[in-house]
Amino acid sequence: MSDLQPEPLPESPALVTFMPSVLEAAALDGLGSGHVAALSELPALQQWVDAFQDLLADQPDVVPELLAAHRDNGVASVNQLDGLVRLGAVTIDGAFARLTPLGLRGLFSSGRWADPAYWLLDPGEWWIDLSIEDTVAFVAAAAQLRLVDQAWTVQAWFDQADPLEFAYQLAHATPLHGAQLNVAFYYLKRIGLEAAPAVEEWLVNPARAGLAALWFDLIGAPRPGIPTAEEQAYLRAEQVRSIDDVHQFLARLIAEPPEPSLPGTTIDELIYTLPPRLATANVGELLHSLLNVDLPERPGDRVELEHLLTEARAQLSA
Repeated sequence: MSDLQPEPLPESPALVTFMPSVLEAAALDGLGSGHVAALSELPALQQWVDAFQDLLADQPDVVPELLAAHRDNGVASVNQLDGLVRLGAVTIDGAFARLTPLGLRGLFSSGRWADPAYWLLDPGEWWIDLSIEDTVAFVAAAAQLRLVDQAWTVQAWFDQADPLEFAYQLAHATPLHGAQLNVAFYYLKRIGLEAAPAVEEWLVNPARAGLAALWFDLIGAPRPGIPTAEEQAYLRAEQVRSIDDVHQFLARLIAEPPEPSLPGTTIDELIYTLPPRLATANVGELLHSLLNVDLPERPGDRVELEHLLTEARAQLSA
């Protein structure tokens, strides 16, 4: 395998990836078209990336051209691309070579840019056969504000989805913890009473029963039983973890402001990563004060938000 760790050229667009099942299917096609034997039990995507990296190791002078293709959405077709075309990493359109989504993943599959935190997720439209892995990817990206056009994308999924089927997909998504679990919870709350049969399945899981009881309380439906001490402890632990998740995420955003800056509608989505006790209009305003470049940060806002997060964490940990 290649040990190259390329980085995007200045003024390159954001890195955008697709759902795991979409990439896996594309990788299977690429392995077959590229005549690469799938001899291991590794997922097809990992085998594909290994094959792609091997090609780059043999043709390192192609890497600058691929980086330029990412920056400029295509470059004048260059030599030595036949293997990459067969593998499905590059397409040739007339005189121009362009990276496919799979090729983009392969190009930045090592080094700091392999970190999902640097990638946006374009989930496409909701579909009824959404896998657990795809649902987890969607929720995890939403928890870190990494969905393309996040507010619009999330609304589109709610518009497209069958409410009960979507609710079961969210309820069955695992592993989800902390901020990610809060996002799934709020999406289930957004679906409303139609999600009740899916949320009821959480009641038999001690790690989710407390959250299920909270869901029934917040939508105003009769609660099916009272959570045990163990179930309440699981709920508090997840809420503490979510506060820690958000605290770390905010610290990173403040230290490394995203480029381009986050739109206000995306910042609004961050409230869904917090426990319900913190999902208030005041906290929403504080988040905008810190993260919205179109608004001036008001004196004391950072200290106030830090105090609210710390106080809520202490109460949940008591």
